[in-house]
Amino acid sequence: MTHILRPRSKLVDEWNYTYHYVRPHQSLGYLTPMEFLGQWVEESKHKGLVSTM
Repeated sequence: MTHILRPRSKLVDEWNYTYHYVRPHQSLGYLTPMEFLGQWVEESKHKGLVSTM
């Protein structure tokens, strides 16, 4: 059974990577979710909203 699931898992992994790291999203100002997250974390550090521990 695992030999059947392996190709699907790889496909899901590729889709997930593309969705989060490659594909820009209109609702995020045409940034990828990971780019948006990075900006949010940096801005939040300056506002004291995120711990830098």
